[in-house]
Amino acid sequence: TVGIFIIRVFIYFVLGALLAQIPFWEATYASRAALFSELSLTELCQSATLLSAALLMAYKAATDDEFRQLAVCMALVFAALFIRENDQTIEMVAPHGTWKYIVLLPVLPCLVYYFKNRSLVSEQLLRFMQLPSFGILLSGLSVLMFSRLFGRTTFWNAVMGDRFVIIAKKAAEEGVELMALGLLLAAMVEFAFFARSRR
Repeated sequence: TVGIFIIRVFIYFVLGALLAQIPFWEATYASRAALFSELSLTELCQSATLLSAALLMAYKAATDDEFRQLAVCMALVFAALFIRENDQTIEMVAPHGTWKYIVLLPVLPCLVYYFKNRSLVSEQLLRFMQLPSFGILLSGLSVLMFSRLFGRTTFWNAVMGDRFVIIAKKAAEEGVELMALGLLLAAMVEFAFFARSRR
């Protein structure tokens, strides 16, 4: 209905505004030395979105027979992304490169589980692709890819030249990445609580 459409538009506008405020709050209140560091507000919010998405998919796997196998794989993928997002934090207390071994904890079970259930996962993925949450997920992944390219140092050197300021680059890159991860989380919320396929 039109009412539901308006509510959804409002919720997504509020989400976008809130995500834009987080880097602003950090720039306003955090110390200059800690801006957009690994333990900054923006980075912690990025980690929180990935962890929340993983937990939502674990919940989906436990409660929804229709998408169980797909949800298990997605939960493990988001868990791997969460570990990757915190690679530098892990290396503050562990040897360099340790995260590459820790990330295998979700990656290897995901691969084994997928190959044992690949026909069900493929079938469920096809149904998922017909849902609105898939479009939101795809948008989030596209923005995530954009953030990686947008944050290239070569690009910001070309823009700023001799007036290159690394904190400006980090603010832009991390802000766009936060928006991307916010969209991924929104997709998982929709998938976890509102997705019902039309078989």
